[in-house]
Amino acid sequence: MAINNKTSIIQLKHLRADIFASFMVFLLALPFCLGAALASNMPILSGIITASLGGIFVSFLGGSNLTIKTPSLSIVAVLALSFQYLGNNFWIDSYKEILTILVLAGFLQFLFGLLRLGEILYILPEAIIYGLLAVYGGYIVLQQIPFLLGIIPKSFDFWFVLTNIPNYILNAEVEVLIVGLVSMVIMFSFSSIRYDFVPIIPAAMLAVITGVFLSFYFDFTTFDSHRKLSLPYSVEPIPYIWESKFFLLHIIQFKIWYYAVIIALLGSLETILNLKTIDSLDFYRRKSNLQRELLALGLVNCFGGLIGALPMVSSLEYSATNVNSRAKTRLSSFIFGLLMLVVGYVLIPIFVFIPTTVLSGILIYHAYKLFSPSLFKSIYYIGPYQLVMFLVTIVCTLLGGILFGVVGGYLSSLLVYVRLKTKVKYLFQIDSKVVDMGNNRYTIRIRTEALASNYLHLKKIISKLPKDATIYLDFAKSRIIDYNFLELVYQHPYNYENQAGSIELQGMDDHKLLSKHPLATRIVMPKGSQLSVKTTFGERQLDVWGVASINNAKFRPNMTYDGSKLQGFKFAIGYEIKYRENKFTKNFVTPHYPKSIKIEFFDVFLSKGIRMSEQNKFLSGYLITDLPNEIPDFTLTQESFMSRVLQTVGYEDINFENSPDFSEKYLLKGEDEKNIRLFFNENLIRLLEINTNFNIEAVENRVLIYGDMQLMNRIEIEDTLIFAEQILSVLYTQKEVTIQS
Repeated sequence: MAINNKTSIIQLKHLRADIFASFMVFLLALPFCLGAALASNMPILSGIITASLGGIFVSFLGGSNLTIKTPSLSIVAVLALSFQYLGNNFWIDSYKEILTILVLAGFLQFLFGLLRLGEILYILPEAIIYGLLAVYGGYIVLQQIPFLLGIIPKSFDFWFVLTNIPNYILNAEVEVLIVGLVSMVIMFSFSSIRYDFVPIIPAAMLAVITGVFLSFYFDFTTFDSHRKLSLPYSVEPIPYIWESKFFLLHIIQFKIWYYAVIIALLGSLETILNLKTIDSLDFYRRKSNLQRELLALGLVNCFGGLIGALPMVSSLEYSATNVNSRAKTRLSSFIFGLLMLVVGYVLIPIFVFIPTTVLSGILIYHAYKLFSPSLFKSIYYIGPYQLVMFLVTIVCTLLGGILFGVVGGYLSSLLVYVRLKTKVKYLFQIDSKVVDMGNNRYTIRIRTEALASNYLHLKKIISKLPKDATIYLDFAKSRIIDYNFLELVYQHPYNYENQAGSIELQGMDDHKLLSKHPLATRIVMPKGSQLSVKTTFGERQLDVWGVASINNAKFRPNMTYDGSKLQGFKFAIGYEIKYRENKFTKNFVTPHYPKSIKIEFFDVFLSKGIRMSEQNKFLSGYLITDLPNEIPDFTLTQESFMSRVLQTVGYEDINFENSPDFSEKYLLKGEDEKNIRLFFNENLIRLLEINTNFNIEAVENRVLIYGDMQLMNRIEIEDTLIFAEQILSVLYTQKEVTIQS
C-alpha cells in the first residue's frame, strides 16, 4: 500500500482530509471534554488539557495511526468517587492527593508498556471489559441526574445519590430540567439517524448551542449560579500546577496506590479494547503497536497529572469519527490537539454561558451507551456464556471494585471452559502439530480446546512461521472453539509487516454453533446427542458451489482471516472486515499476456463490533487481481440523490460530456483524473451504461466489483461474473462485446 505503519506519519497530499477530520472531531469532543471535567470534580479545563496533550504529543509518540485521545467516562467515575474518600476537605486536600494518584497511574501505565503487560491484558475476553465499563457508565448516569434537575448533591456516593433521587425530583428546577432534556433529545435523536456523509454540526455541539440560547431565554444570568458552567477557582491557561508538598507522604499510603492501579488498569484495558476496533476500521488496515501506545499514554498521563489533566485513553467514538471523516495520517490527531489547545482557551469566556445541565445531558447519552439494553442483547447474541462473563463482571465490580471485577470476570471465563469439560492443563496451553505443506503454506493441527486463555501459546507457535505464510488452522480434533479465541486469531493477519499472510480455518464441519453469531463459540456435541450434527453444505454454500462448478473452479467454503487483502477499498469504511468465506477463483486469459487474470468471488462478514452489532452485515463481491498493466485508482458507484445535492456545492465527480447517460447514472471519483478519463474508453462506458447494478473500485491495480451491500443470490453471482469478464474483454481483448440486456 501507498501508506503503511512506517510512512504514514505525515503526507501533505492527505492534508486537506486530515484537517477536515480533525475539525469534525474537535466539534464533537469539545463539549464532552468539558462535561468529563465537570463530572470528575476536576477543574473545568482539565479535559481540554487532556485532549491537547493527547493530540500534540501522543499522536507522534504513540503506536497508533488514527486514534484520538480524550478522557474516559469510566476513569471520570473513579475520580468522582475518589474525591469522596481522599483528604479531609472534599476538594482542596483531595485534589492534591488526586494529582499524586494521576502521576503514579501514568507511571504504572508506562510500566505496563515497558513490561509488555498489554499482551496479557489483550487476551481478556471483551465481555469482561464491557462489564467494567457498564458499571462506571451506570454510575455516571446516576451522578448526573441531580445536575440535570438543577441540584448540586451533597455527596457523590453511589448509594447516597441513588436513595435521594426521589427528593431531587421533587425539588427539580423546571427550566433547568427542560434545557437538559432538550440536549438529551438532540443527542439521542441524532444517534438514530443514518448518514451517508458526516454532519456539519455534530449533535454535541448543536446541543451546546441550543442550550446557550435556552439559557438566555430562561434568563440564567447569574455568573456563580449552579445553573451555568462556572470555572472553578481559575481561568488561567493551565489551571493548576502541581502544588503537593507531601508527595513522599502520599505515595506510602495504600489508598493512593489502590486508586492509581485502578486508573492505570482501567485506562489500559479500555485503550486495548478500542485499538482492536480502530485498527480494523482504518482505511489502510494498519496495525497499532500496543506496547508503544501504552508507553506513550503512560508518559504523557504522568506529565498530565502534574498540570491537572484528566487521564487519557484511546477513544473509540472519536477515533471512529476521525476514521469515518476520511482521516488518513497521524496529522489529524495532532491538528485536533492544537485545535483543542488554541480554540479551547480562546473560548474560555464563552464557557460560563453553557448550562451545566446541557453537559449532563451529553454525558448521560455517552454513559448510557456503555450499559444500554442493546449492548446486553448484542453480548447475548454472541452467546450465553459471554453474557455470563459480562454479568459476573458487573456484579463483582459493584461488590468489590474494578480489581475484584476483573478477577471475578476472568475466573468466570475459566469456570465456563471447565464446565465445557476442558482439562485444567489445557486452559493455558495448546497441544498442536505444525505441518509444512510447501509453497510457504503451513497447517497447525489443534488437538485441544481453542480458548482465549491459551491463545498466547498459539501466538507463540505462529510467530515462528514466516510472516507472509498462508496458515491453515485445523480444528478437526478440537472439541471447543471459543468466540474470544476466534476474535484474537482474527487480529493476527494484521500483524504481518507486508500483510500478505492469511489464516484459514478448517475442520469445523462437526462443530455446533452455540448462537447465531457468525463467530459464536463452537463445540462438538457428544455422539447420539440431539444437538450432534454432521454439517453439509447449506443453501448458501450450494448456490456458490453451483456457480463454481459450472466455471470449473474449486469451491472453498472455509472462513479465512485475510481482510487485510481488501485494504484500501472504500466499500468497508466504518466496518471491521472480519473474514471471507465461500470463495472460488476463475482465471481469465488474455491474448497478449502469458499470465492469467484472477477473478475471485467471496462472501465477506463486516462488523461494527459488540456495541453496534445490529449494523453487522454480509455482502458478496468479486476481486480481480494480476492485471497485466497499471490502471488508475478510482471509485465508481451508483449516483444517489444526496450525491447530486453535494455536487452543487463542489462535491467531487468526474463527468463525460459525450456520455451524459453514464455521467447521470454514476458517481466517478479519483485523484488521477487524466488517466481515469483515458481508462474509461467508449466501449467500457457503453457497457456500464447498460449494466447499472454494479459498483466498481480500483485500488493498487486490484479491482473490486459488488452490487448492493448484501449477499448475492445465485443468479446475481452468475451475472456479476459475466459482467466482470465483459469488462476484462473490453480492456484486454480489444473486441466489441455482445451485451445482453
